[in-house]
Amino acid sequence: MIKSNILFMVSLLISLCIPAAAYEAVTTLDHPSMTPPNLEKTHAEQTHLAYEHTLAIEAAAPLFERITSIIQDIEPQDQNPELFNGCEVTSLSMLLTAAGSPVGKLELASRLDKDSSPLLREDDHIVSWGDPDKGFVGDVEGVEIGYGVYHAPIAKLLNEILPGQAVDLTGQAFERIVDVLNDHKPIIVWTNEHFSTETEWVTWDSDSGPIRATWNEHVVLLVGIDTDYVYLNDPSDGTAAKVVNKDDFIESWLEMGSQAVTYSRSA
Repeated sequence: MIKSNILFMVSLLISLCIPAAAYEAVTTLDHPSMTPPNLEKTHAEQTHLAYEHTLAIEAAAPLFERITSIIQDIEPQDQNPELFNGCEVTSLSMLLTAAGSPVGKLELASRLDKDSSPLLREDDHIVSWGDPDKGFVGDVEGVEIGYGVYHAPIAKLLNEILPGQAVDLTGQAFERIVDVLNDHKPIIVWTNEHFSTETEWVTWDSDSGPIRATWNEHVVLLVGIDTDYVYLNDPSDGTAAKVVNKDDFIESWLEMGSQAVTYSRSA
C-alpha cells in the first residue's frame, strides 16, 4: 500500500509538472509578539503565504524523502495540578528526559526567566503587561492570572542545562521540523489548545512594544508525524502521542510564529 501510494504521488506530480518555484524556502515570519495591531492584516497575509508555500514544498518533494511514519516513545508528563500555566516547562521536561538529562517541571519553572511587569487593566481589557519573549508572563502555577512564555527563554534555559546544545528552530519552514523528526529528536512547539486556526486574539503594550497573544496559547512536545497526522505529547492532560490533523496543526503553529525548540545531541 505504501509503495503504491508513492508511485501514485510521483506520477501525479509528473503529470502536473510542478514548477521549480514550489521548492522555494518558506518566508520567515515575524514573531507574533512583535506585530503591532495596525500590522495584523499584513501578518495574516504573511502567515497564509507561508502556509501555502509549506504545503507546496510537501506536495512537490517525493513522499518517501519528505515524510516517513515516525512516532517516538517518550514518556508523557502532566502539567497539572501543580502548574496550571506550565505547558512550556512541562514540555521542556519531557524533551530533557528524551535527551537523557531529566529535570523536573517544578525545578524548570523556578529557573525559568520571568517578566514581572505589572498587569494593568482598564475594565476587562489588559492595557499593559509583560513580554513572553523575555520571560514567563504572569503566574505559572495559576494561583493568579498567567499567560505563558515563548521560545527564547525556553531555549536559554535548555542551553543552561545542555550547554551549547539548544537548537532554536523558530521561523524555519516546516520541512526543517520534519527533518529533525526524521533524525528521531522530539521538538517543543507552540500552537493553541484546539490545534487549528485561532480566532481569538488580544493585544497589550509592554516595555518592548505591542504583544499580540491568544489565551488559547499552548505548548506541546512534537514526537511524530506521517502523511496525514502529527503526534503530540500533550502536557495539558498527560496524553502520549495524541493524534492531530497535520494541516490544521501546521496552520496553528504558523500563527504562533513558527516557534520550535529542540536539542542537537543524540538521545
